Amino acid sequence: MSAVAIYYPFLKYYQYPALAVYCNLYMMEIYCVVTGKVQGVGYRDFVQGAAAELGLCGSVKNLSSGEVEVIVQGQPELLREFVEYLNEGSLLARVDGVSVEWRTAKMELDDFSVVK
Repeated sequence: MSAVAIYYPFLKYYQYPALAVYCNLYMMEIYCVVTGKVQGVGYRDFVQGAAAELGLCGSVKNLSSGEVEVIVQGQPELLREFVEYLNEGSLLARVDGVSVEWRTAKMELDDFSVVK
């Protein structure tokens, strides 16, 4: 949820287009690689649930190296909270590390998907 929506939930973006521009000014993207026992333990579903809880868009997929790749977009404070979820992991997962690369979103994503 955007900061504007938190403080002004009664304002709609279609009524006030400047609000939508304001919210998107703070849109960031993070590219993460998660290491540890993170495949075959429900980690991707856990990540999708965390993203949904925070209202973030992006994707998560297993890599052939045994790591998990996460790309997610949102406001910086929500992304920092999301990285905490990544470090926590699912019940059966063991997260050894999370590398995070902050970058400007090149194109805006509109949902979160688990890539099979």
